[in-house]
Amino acid sequence: MHLIPSSESRRTRRPLLIAGVAVAVGAVLASGGVAAAATPTSVDHAFSLPSTPDELLLTGIFDGPGWTAPGVPASTTSITFRLPDETANFSSHELRYSLNGGSTVNDWGDVEFDPTSKSVTIPVAPGAFAGLPVDGSTVLRFQLYNTDPQPLGSGPRETFTMSGDLKLVAADGDDTQSIVLSRAQATSFTYRNSYRLPELTSWLTPSDTMTFTLEGGATWSSTSSGLLTSATEERTQGGFWDPTGPVYSGLPLSNVPSADHTSLTEGFSLADWTTSYFGANGFANLHLLSQPTSQPASGPATPEIEVTMLATVAFPTSSSGVASTRISGADRYQGAIAISVAEHKTFSYAPEDGNTVFVASGQNFPDALSAAPVAAVAGGSLLLVPPTADDSIDHEIFRLAATRIVIVGGENSVSSAWQEHLESLRPGEVTRIAGTDRYDASRTLAEESFPEGARTAFIATGATYPDALSAVSAAASVDAPVILVQGTAASLDQPTLDTLDQLGVDHVTIVGGPASVSPGIQTQLESLHPGATLRLGGVDRYAASAAVNAHYFATAPRAYLASGANFPDALAGGVLAGMDGAPLLLSQPSCVPAAELGAIAGWGTHEVTVLGGPATISPAAAQLTACS
Repeated sequence: MHLIPSSESRRTRRPLLIAGVAVAVGAVLASGGVAAAATPTSVDHAFSLPSTPDELLLTGIFDGPGWTAPGVPASTTSITFRLPDETANFSSHELRYSLNGGSTVNDWGDVEFDPTSKSVTIPVAPGAFAGLPVDGSTVLRFQLYNTDPQPLGSGPRETFTMSGDLKLVAADGDDTQSIVLSRAQATSFTYRNSYRLPELTSWLTPSDTMTFTLEGGATWSSTSSGLLTSATEERTQGGFWDPTGPVYSGLPLSNVPSADHTSLTEGFSLADWTTSYFGANGFANLHLLSQPTSQPASGPATPEIEVTMLATVAFPTSSSGVASTRISGADRYQGAIAISVAEHKTFSYAPEDGNTVFVASGQNFPDALSAAPVAAVAGGSLLLVPPTADDSIDHEIFRLAATRIVIVGGENSVSSAWQEHLESLRPGEVTRIAGTDRYDASRTLAEESFPEGARTAFIATGATYPDALSAVSAAASVDAPVILVQGTAASLDQPTLDTLDQLGVDHVTIVGGPASVSPGIQTQLESLHPGATLRLGGVDRYAASAAVNAHYFATAPRAYLASGANFPDALAGGVLAGMDGAPLLLSQPSCVPAAELGAIAGWGTHEVTVLGGPATISPAAAQLTACS
């Protein structure tokens, strides 16, 4: 089984830069206590919106106030709908129709749509109305929509839907009926140009603004409304691009149009940036909507303008020029799901070949330690599972449209009941990789996940987790496995040597000091790989983490910070860091050690993602407050 896809299919990572980083921690960070947050420099994020939108949307509902349901005689054999003038801008050539009513009418089919005449005629099956009351009490429900919203040629995605009610009346001998669907009669009517912008790569911080300029003569209205909503919550509503329900009531943004109304600047108030709303997860959805200030007296209406975009809300820290955001969940399992959402923000729900989810126990760390770098290299997700099945895990697997599920660890870690449950979700696509113990499982995972070999391997103790956690993103940066060993042994056992030989390893990085991996193991490896064996450690787990990452990352615009006192957030977060080509540093729960702050300063990092909730990484640590 090949778990690692070709390099072309992986997320693009920053080039590997092997270098030691000489770092110095500024006085403001070296001092103890909670430092005041530095005010970030105000940035205006500018966007130009073309005259051709990403989506042209037209929906009309004709079933309530403002709509007098026309009568359809029982003798009718076809109904012609005169569609709204706005349909002239659609390139779709075929619509699907449905007509339902009473107990006997259930007709549907495809019909040609003529944008020139803006009309469509649907047939009525002979005898369709037989036996139905014709006193106006029988409601006929019609719907017209395009089955393939994607146009045949170039242009925006087109979404068209018209629906409403008619009433059945007595036959009058007429076999054709004409019904006008106009904007003025609709119960609700939406005509919209929608723009779905790529995720904003730079983070949004207090005092930032965003300016949207329209091309092609379109203008923003003075009554535009902007909202910033929680994208994490929107995940449960079905998608980032369609904020519905309670998540739609987000933080309002100020709107300032230019003098000619061709551009609109969205502003943010520092008072609105509360951790209570975005503290659990910094991912947000910007939703901007502008309704025209006036409409033409006749002809097609002026469309609304809608902009949606994913962004990340960040907060200032005590380090000048550095902002931080947080990813967390209610527990370790929800935290791993939140991290998976950060890794894969799209909502396809359509299986794609090669999409793999790795599943490991959230109760114990050894199996997941080796799985994290493999998942990062494979571009997958690592989900931590509780002892019994959980619907939220299922939902994330479906959201990811995973075609393969790899269980890491034996049945004592992830039960047979879990495996049966996962197989019910993806029959024939569930594999378990296990071994007689954590070391055998680590070797097996490395051998099966790197079928073409690996020039570099990381060696770490399997007795504890900090050293292996520190190696996850570094190992992913060079497509290398992390192999767990009995670190206190005088030398590596033969199965581990066989694995290194099978992989074709010619460079070994030992993670941790002599107390973690013995001098005897180092001597043994140096004899096998002269000049290509490296030990990276430090006086404690935090210094070791900084040393590993400083060696494998010469620069890091973005870095990740997880607790060194607990393993779940760092395990799942290591996958995200590895996929992002960024280092993962370990922190104390209440403050950040000097070694980590020094690495951040030396890399020129300006974005830090904190993994875990406030109980795991305190607000002070999230502000990069130095340990005294």
